[in-house]
Amino acid sequence: MKADEKDAVMRQFRSGELHILVSTAVVEVGIDVPNASVMLVEGANRFGLAQLHQFRGRVGRGLHQSYCLLLADASSPEADARLQVISQTNDGFTLAEEDLKLRGPGEFFGTRQSGLPDIKLAKLSDIRLLEMARNEARTLFDSDPDLSRPEHRLLSRKLQAFCRENGPVLTTNYGATHDPCHLPATFDPITFGHVDIAKRAASLFSELIVGVYDRPHKSLLFSSEERWQMTREALSHLSNVSIARYTGLTVEFARQWGATVIVRGLRVLSDFEWEFQLALTNRNLAPDIDTICLMTSQEYSFLSSSVVKEVAFAGGDISGLVPAHVIQALNQKMHELGKEGDSKVRLVSLRD
Repeated sequence: MKADEKDAVMRQFRSGELHILVSTAVVEVGIDVPNASVMLVEGANRFGLAQLHQFRGRVGRGLHQSYCLLLADASSPEADARLQVISQTNDGFTLAEEDLKLRGPGEFFGTRQSGLPDIKLAKLSDIRLLEMARNEARTLFDSDPDLSRPEHRLLSRKLQAFCRENGPVLTTNYGATHDPCHLPATFDPITFGHVDIAKRAASLFSELIVGVYDRPHKSLLFSSEERWQMTREALSHLSNVSIARYTGLTVEFARQWGATVIVRGLRVLSDFEWEFQLALTNRNLAPDIDTICLMTSQEYSFLSSSVVKEVAFAGGDISGLVPAHVIQALNQKMHELGKEGDSKVRLVSLRD
């Protein structure tokens, strides 16, 4: 089907003119139909836990009792274990941990996407331990970037041997690269999660270009100008950051600014499925531009612009979620919209 035909079908399904939608797996992201109450997944044994969780998330977004039916066309110990797990919990973090147990994380520096890694970690879901290790590594490289001290010589030799075996994936010169990078998003509105990713990306690259996407295929609360202004104020404390609006392909915008890297933020395992597909698409369009994903800080792992808007329009406290000027902008927008705000912000995640 052509793009305009797909859009027409989705409008009919959302309005209730069509009651059944038959789709490929592309339906797992970007579909928001609150009245949808039944999801039937054929060949459920073929999908991973992250995709099944995404499928299930397409229903149960409105007021009606909802159901997700998983039909397997074959049986295996691995598939049966996945289906058993997905039927027992709705918690994304629990599913991510179980998925790691069942599949393994694969290679960190390689192409294998499942199986046991070649390094020893107790639990990849132990965020606190990983953050402690990262902070220790930063402290070490800040104090001895070339690992030239006698007590660090063994570590230096180990790193050099690792790089010879795996390629130049690491360097002992810890610090910003000379190439600019691009951080794209809609920022509708910008949150502390966005600010966290931008701050960390700015410390890794000589220049960070934050692109505010003009016309994404989703409902926006704020105009392009409003989102640009809020983003510029939220990131004004970062001296090497530029804010610009753009439309069209993200890789083309990156090229215009001379950026060789696109930075994205990852919150949960289900984000990775989408970001992986997006990165491969961009790689196909622009082989000269790479994608780097930064893991969100633990305190912002639940945070999204959609959640902020829902909490705000429901009268909740968002002071710990967004900067003060964004709170003022949301209050002003709620006042302007009045009752029309219900059509702009659907309370589907935080319903009673």
